[in-house]
Amino acid sequence: MLNLILQFLLSVFRTRQALILENAALRHQIDVLQRNSGRPRVSREIRELIRQMSQANPLWGARR
Repeated sequence: MLNLILQFLLSVFRTRQALILENAALRHQIDVLQRNSGRPRVSREIRELIRQMSQANPLWGARR
């Protein structure tokens, strides 16, 4: 009987530990996704290059 109670208590502890580890992993995923969200900044040089290319070829790029 004591063995059964001890096994039950250990299983409850393992389950809690598994939940804590899962929670930590999910929090890490959220942190990573929030850091990588959104568009990267486009440098001034790249924007200028795109503008020059669109002016040189009127069939290239969308009208603004």
